[in-house]
Amino acid sequence: MPILYAARTSLRKLRRKRMRMFFGIVPTVLLLTFIVLFSTISVSVNTFIRTHILSKIEYREEIIHLSKLNNPAQTYMPTPSPLSSDDNPNDYTQSDVDKVKTLNHIQDAQAERILPTTSATTASLVAGKTLTVDGFTLAPQETARDYDATSFTYSAGQPIPIIVNKAMFNRRYLDMGGKSTITITGEQLADPQKSLALVPVKSEFLDADYNKSKMLGRTFQMKLGGLPAIPMVALKSTFSGTSGTDVYRTLSTSDIAKLQKTQNDAIGPYWDQAKLAEGVTAHFVIVGVNETPGDSKAIIPTTAGIALFQELYTLQRGARTHTALPAEAYSSSFAGERVTKTGKLSDNGADTSYNVTPGVALLTERTSTDSPPAVGPTVIPIPGWVYRNDEKDGATVSSDVPDFILTADKLSITGITVRLDNATNRPKAQKALATAGYPEADNSASFTDTIRKVNGGLGTALLVVVAILAGINALILISTVGRSVADSQREIGVYRALGARKRDVAKLYVVYSAIQTALGIALGLILGLVLIFPVASWLTAVIAKLGFTQAALDNGVFGGLNLAVKSADFYHIDVLRIGLYAIALMVLTIVVSLIPAWRAARISPVEAIRKAD
Repeated sequence: MPILYAARTSLRKLRRKRMRMFFGIVPTVLLLTFIVLFSTISVSVNTFIRTHILSKIEYREEIIHLSKLNNPAQTYMPTPSPLSSDDNPNDYTQSDVDKVKTLNHIQDAQAERILPTTSATTASLVAGKTLTVDGFTLAPQETARDYDATSFTYSAGQPIPIIVNKAMFNRRYLDMGGKSTITITGEQLADPQKSLALVPVKSEFLDADYNKSKMLGRTFQMKLGGLPAIPMVALKSTFSGTSGTDVYRTLSTSDIAKLQKTQNDAIGPYWDQAKLAEGVTAHFVIVGVNETPGDSKAIIPTTAGIALFQELYTLQRGARTHTALPAEAYSSSFAGERVTKTGKLSDNGADTSYNVTPGVALLTERTSTDSPPAVGPTVIPIPGWVYRNDEKDGATVSSDVPDFILTADKLSITGITVRLDNATNRPKAQKALATAGYPEADNSASFTDTIRKVNGGLGTALLVVVAILAGINALILISTVGRSVADSQREIGVYRALGARKRDVAKLYVVYSAIQTALGIALGLILGLVLIFPVASWLTAVIAKLGFTQAALDNGVFGGLNLAVKSADFYHIDVLRIGLYAIALMVLTIVVSLIPAWRAARISPVEAIRKAD
């Protein structure tokens, strides 16, 4: 029996048995509709995860930041202020950087440094509010990967690329609540909640002004240096044994004037105060956001930081008068940056209690039954002032540095940016670093493997579900064709009586099954393609209702990954996968249809006609 004849006969049979045809092709239609919809969703989600999440996380995870703050074996942080850059256990050396470069799976390693300045302020980032930056981390280009910074290259005369930190938006201010005096007793001091509520130094996180997507690309000005703010409130702390009392008092106009005169008289002989007050104003452009808990420093390129400090030093040095500082003034009256024996810069360790943030500085007086009164602050910070301590005849001799030129090697290495050869080798690189004596690398976790497994699991899940549904569809097909065989006994008998061979009868029902399945596949494809658009819109609306909008994600742990989906994100139709599933279904149909077809072929003509009667 020719295939065309079998096809025409099958079509006539399908037209006569329309209801049976309907119930026979419905499972196939539903299966193909499911395949089209869920393979499209699977591929779309796979593509979305790969392009919006996995590629960016892998890009990030090619970087490991080494910092001894992350050392799991270190149970405490030694106070760095008494230590010079030559003996600070929290610093790395150039030898460490060179050693890390030689390890397996490490492509490069570059030093991270801290810019030795006091805090800087900006009044142009958030309108009407002055924000403070606690300091700057100087980092290489690769560091920017961790914060989705698109460009971290600095050119002289251009805005400095900066990765701002979330802590910048935690504004500190004084609020006396309309009172001239606030007293906090020992009992209240012992209760953190009560003490926090009563202390007039408040903090406010600027939620309304903190938005990653809106900040990226913004330019603003920041002032470094300048003179410390004059206190507006005095704090007197009295201690007696284990108890104590804090008294906050608003300073009078005359008190403030006296403090201003005291500062003027202290600075006046040695610096031109007008020049010191100018500070250095620099322009910045936000290229990333640092949300690392506890990290309050902004991140800028090393070359930009060095240029800033050199400009600040030049200004401070140019403001010096010809009057020589007395020996006792170094690190006791004025705080600057000290040059160590090896030529590095180091904080001189003086107690600089003044704060440059307007309106927040306190005049502090502490008294104790066990010690004489201590009134502070007594040291005035001059951020760009650099001096040197030399040993002469067994005594320390301090002197200004007249022509200080800052280079990267004069700054301590506080961290190392490590670039891997591939993000997939991160666990191996972490192990190599830990073995080489850098256990702090083990604290940086990897999420790419988990995401890859989830991403790969979508396709596997689809394959399993399709296999189950295809099996159910095969059972329905066997039942449908079997029923058709049972109802076609006379027809089979006539065919056999007219000379049809067994294989001709089997071919007839295989073709019948194939045509029925082909119709189901065609209708399923059409229905699936039509439903993609409303289903994509519905999924997008559901995801948005769950809070996965870009504005919400920007300020969460996934900020910067652009995770908010659009309907168009679900339109990735995988023609090849759908085609393979359709072909596989057709092959399965032909295979399983052989069972009822062979059963029909084995019926003898006489028996078929007799049973039909």
